This record gives sequence, structure tokens and C-alpha cells, in this order.
Amino acid sequence: MRDVYQACICTANSGATSDLTTNRVACMLFWHLPCLLAILGTTFGVRRWLWTLALLVMGTGCFINTTRCNRLHCYLTGPLFLCGACFLASMKFIGLSESVFVFTCFWGGMIGTIVGYSLEWVCGSKYYNGKMA
Repeated sequence: MRDVYQACICTANSGATSDLTTNRVACMLFWHLPCLLAILGTTFGVRRWLWTLALLVMGTGCFINTTRCNRLHCYLTGPLFLCGACFLASMKFIGLSESVFVFTCFWGGMIGTIVGYSLEWVCGSKYYNGKMA
């Protein structure tokens, strides 16, 4: 439990030393476990709620990672995952079918994540330093 607490403390350091993805426990809690929930959600009837929870946790992890180390792709995926969670949670009130929302959230999330990681590749760095090359 101490590892989780240490991983969630925001530090003023920038770069890989404060990146949550370098901490095995934090990475498991914020990204691996939610991905497993999302995969399980595809086979059970509670897909919408499992995906909502998974996107909420992953988006929170991205926001924490953005404040800790300025991870470049997290600037895009954090808001994207949280918006996806809001869309899935509000699906019943909006009145569109589940397949429309699932399709939109799944492909929007996949494309957004690919674009986010592509930014890191194009910029030549995983971390945003305040200026774009």
C-alpha cells in the first residue's frame, strides 16, 4: 500500500523519475486493471458500466501523470478518457443506442491514444517541456 501512496504523491520533479508508468503498482492500478475491466466488459452485459469505470480510472491516472511529469500523450488521453466515461454514463439520458456510444468511445479512445503516442514519436520526447520543437 505504501507503493501506491508514494506513486500518487505529486512531485515538482519533471521527467521519468515521477512518471507513474515507471511504477509497477501505479501502472497496474491506473491502466492495466482498467484495461482488463474493459476487456471483461465486452463479454458481459454490464459493458457500459465497466467501460465507464475503466475510462474514469485511466483518465484520472493520465491527469495525475500530466501534473507529475508532463507526459505528452496524457495531455490528450486524460480529457479523452474522461469525456468517454461521461458519454457512456449519460448514454441512457441522451437516448442513443448503446452500440453508437460503444462504437464512438471505443474508436475515439483508440484513435486518440494512437494520436497521443504519435505526438511523442514526432516530438522526439515523452515529456512536454513547455515548448514544442
